[in-house]
Amino acid sequence: MNIQITDTCITLGEGVESFLLFEKPALPNYQNVTARPYISIYLGDGATIWSRLQVCTELLADFCHEDPYYGCYALLFRRLCPLLLSSSQPKNVVSYGPPADCGVYRVFQDFMTFLQEGSALTALSQSSYAFTALKESSCHAFLYCLDVFPSLPAVCDAISKVRPGGLVLLYTIKEPLPAGLNELCVHAEKDCFAHCTVYVFTIDESLSALALANGSENAILSRAEEVLKRANDLQNLVHAMLTGTPLPGDAYFIAVTILQQTEEILLSLYDYLEDDELPVNANALKECILNYYGGIRRQCELTSYREKLTQSSELFFAAVEREFQ
Repeated sequence: MNIQITDTCITLGEGVESFLLFEKPALPNYQNVTARPYISIYLGDGATIWSRLQVCTELLADFCHEDPYYGCYALLFRRLCPLLLSSSQPKNVVSYGPPADCGVYRVFQDFMTFLQEGSALTALSQSSYAFTALKESSCHAFLYCLDVFPSLPAVCDAISKVRPGGLVLLYTIKEPLPAGLNELCVHAEKDCFAHCTVYVFTIDESLSALALANGSENAILSRAEEVLKRANDLQNLVHAMLTGTPLPGDAYFIAVTILQQTEEILLSLYDYLEDDELPVNANALKECILNYYGGIRRQCELTSYREKLTQSSELFFAAVEREFQ
């Protein structure tokens, strides 16, 4: 894949296929144009937006040609430029995906600063906690690599950080879309070239409402309620086991099933848990219940089994209470 630059256009090419990225606008009379056109001269150095765009796309090719996301970066640049040119206001762009030393940041930041001093491109760390420091509607655009964290709640969190009229650009080199994102991406425009795909969202009220309903906060609250309900049911079962209350034969298997479900939920929340030992504690309690049931079936002396079950259950239920209540 390569970028081809001429006096009048910039294209992305692979083999015999090509994709038009930029075309030099023909504006013979732009005296009354308030937004800076590609061919205007300013900053006192004789540079034009079009010539700087040519330089930046050439730098993109130099810095990122071996990067598997090279084509995605070119498609992102194509979508980002009209937003950057839309007004003289400094722009705040956030990126989640490439490492902080990726050359694409140097290219985008150079062009943003050329257009307007004070514009900033922020590269977030590859962590689900990276979004927590961002305020709602705080940026003009969000560039999100789906291949790093293909999570619907996380993508919805990214959408919530962009102001109305701004852009969220999701990009990937993998197909098909991760589970759960198909319904969201029907609201997007789609740019495809070779193995690269960019989904383009323009933020409006309906999209913001959809993001709020499916964001991580609601997802975590819903899953937390499931954990608490299962923990309450399980606590009653374990109490009956330890006190010798007669139980139906399948009670132990019901308890194990509840713990398996709880462990799966906790693993789905793992990136958000303060206590990352919770799934381990759930698994340990499951093993204690199985061992206790095995001891009963073999008619063993149950004191040590009971002590281990007591300790494991107390540890698990206390950890659940600290985390979710």
